[in-house]
Amino acid sequence: MHNHSDLPVDERGLLIVRADLRVTTDTEVVPEVWAAGDDASVPDLAAGRPGAHTVPDAQHAVRQGRLLAKNILAALRGRPTEDYVHRSLGVVATLGLGRGIFQHRGLVIKGFPAWLMRRGYHVLAIPSRERKTRVFAVWVTALLYGRDIVSLASVQHPREAFVSRGGLRRGEEPAQPGGRRKA
Repeated sequence: MHNHSDLPVDERGLLIVRADLRVTTDTEVVPEVWAAGDDASVPDLAAGRPGAHTVPDAQHAVRQGRLLAKNILAALRGRPTEDYVHRSLGVVATLGLGRGIFQHRGLVIKGFPAWLMRRGYHVLAIPSRERKTRVFAVWVTALLYGRDIVSLASVQHPREAFVSRGGLRRGEEPAQPGGRRKA
């Protein structure tokens, strides 16, 4: 952000915002400028310590985006805005296919149930019913037939896959106009 505007940014280049997601300087709010998500330095009111900021990640961005829309509407209607307060739903991670871990306060769930919880959470976070159905179908297909493994070797040498399947030998060039191949 700091390269593209004169809005106030912190040392990381994130827009400085208040807890209600209005962009602010040290002394005043910048009129009609709001920010949220991974480009905003949002105070973390749930941390319980001064100077704490939320992590600029997708989980916060989605929640901040919802609040941002409500706050802009409230400001336009002359109503008070709300502060962003993050309430953790816990931590979940995948530890390989069919294995995971979930932790919320004192509750810890491991293995396949935690892996399913993570998958379920992600399906719920997907925006439309059509996309949810598509993602779920891919996951079911992978469970039934195995994962679709793609070789990453083609990333390193993308031309190799075409040359090896086109009947050319290593170092040989494709046919030139007129039908001759260059060696």
